[in-house]
Amino acid sequence: METRARTRIGGHVVADSLGALGADVVFGLPGVHALPIWEGLRETDLRVLGFRQELNAGFAADGYARVTGRPTPLVVSTGPGAFMTLAPLMEAFTAFVPVVVIATQIASDAIGQGRGLLHETPDQTASFAPLVKWTGRARSTDEIRNVLGEAWRRAATPPQGPVYVEVPFDVLHAAAPERSPAAELDGAPARLPLPAEAELERAAALLAAAERPLIVAGGGAVRSGATSELVELATRLDAPVATTYTGKGVFPERHPLALGSAWDDAGPRELVAGADVLLSVGSWLGYEFTDSLEQFDGTLIQLDAAPERIAVNFPALGLVGDAKPTLQA
Repeated sequence: METRARTRIGGHVVADSLGALGADVVFGLPGVHALPIWEGLRETDLRVLGFRQELNAGFAADGYARVTGRPTPLVVSTGPGAFMTLAPLMEAFTAFVPVVVIATQIASDAIGQGRGLLHETPDQTASFAPLVKWTGRARSTDEIRNVLGEAWRRAATPPQGPVYVEVPFDVLHAAAPERSPAAELDGAPARLPLPAEAELERAAALLAAAERPLIVAGGGAVRSGATSELVELATRLDAPVATTYTGKGVFPERHPLALGSAWDDAGPRELVAGADVLLSVGSWLGYEFTDSLEQFDGTLIQLDAAPERIAVNFPALGLVGDAKPTLQA
């Protein structure tokens, strides 16, 4: 029996927008409020992976986004279904993984009214806000494409990370215009500006004058694809290169200057303590590394795309920017 929607509705707009943005796989779990999206997905070429539990769908989306480096959609339903993704979102947030959560909501005019509707919560978005880079809500079918495009762009812009979009139940069921050209939907990441010229020159002078330089590469260097730039800089400085756990693989393991990521061992800690200039590339210098800085009394240069993470755990000369283009500069 044919059950497809006879007219184009908001759910179709969500599905078409994901395809226009470059998604190839959609993760999630059907729920009563989310059925219009799944109806729309049936009419696309997207591969849809449905799970029996939102927690599993969330971690699967995280894994796919982590491997591909691309924003990955996760479609879940209102209230409990959406909240089950908070655990994987915490992991995605701390590991800078671009998962795009698309959650449904109760009817637009009932949000925040406390009417006791199915799966109603006081403020669904507020539960996600601390764990994502950005939140948005599509208030009409006309807004769906632009909201999803902005979410996609935010997720992919360094430092990458999860984002949250919600679409009310009535918007998903509302009649929508015919398909608009996919070219009109742009989710390309924004290009971060380079650090100020004076900051770059100061950092370059410190590294050039260093007698015992050390480079630490983190996950931001991996996401930026900065391998060749790191090899070139390390060779020029004759500086050993260690990686954080999330930075493993960004520097060739068999390179003579490679130190690995054995931060629990005495050797790497001694090298940190003995360095006079330490360049951190794409790391917020979290718990696995902070202890290694206890005996360090040199100069730390910290290159990171997130300005709020610079000098959080140790005083540093900050360079705010994406790893690859900044190292090229």
